[in-house]
Amino acid sequence: MYRFVLILCILSLGLATTAMAVDTGRKLALLESAVAGDANAQYELAMIYDEEAYEQSEDPFEPEPELWEKMRHWCEAAADQGHFEAKRALLQRVYDLSLGEEESRKWYKLAQEMAESGDKVAQYQLAEIYYARSLGDAMSAGDGPARSDSAVPAIRWYSKLLDGLNPKETVILSMLETFDREVTVDYVNEQLAYLRKLVP
Repeated sequence: MYRFVLILCILSLGLATTAMAVDTGRKLALLESAVAGDANAQYELAMIYDEEAYEQSEDPFEPEPELWEKMRHWCEAAADQGHFEAKRALLQRVYDLSLGEEESRKWYKLAQEMAESGDKVAQYQLAEIYYARSLGDAMSAGDGPARSDSAVPAIRWYSKLLDGLNPKETVILSMLETFDREVTVDYVNEQLAYLRKLVP
């Protein structure tokens, strides 16, 4: 069964068409290890497919679908075994909250798991999403009292970002970590100050 699965994967590689300068032998070795369950190989193979998906796409902003699905498959396989970088890749780049309920469910489950384990990026992403919902709730209130059920989880995750910081630290996350902004202590405190006004 193992050899059959490996042969099927090799046939689907499309090595002859790849634009990426990856040694064929290296890729086959990674594939064999990935099929055997090596999480590091699964993640490395996923990153190769990630690069190929954009190199071979006609649209520079959208990945080639078949290669992207292979990337996603191996990234999920590695993440299922606890591979941290694979989980981070799924959270930040693969799971898309705009693609429906199933995709959102996967994102929130993974984000919650990582945030609870202390991952600052996941905590930040959850805090930002709940903060945005809080803004929407406040605007919906019109002239009435500004209240939001989303403010409580937003406060929780912003507060977690401040946990364990050295008193002299001013930057919690860099832009390279968030793909969004530099997250500073001042920024988090500003968000918290606003949110606390929404909690009765």
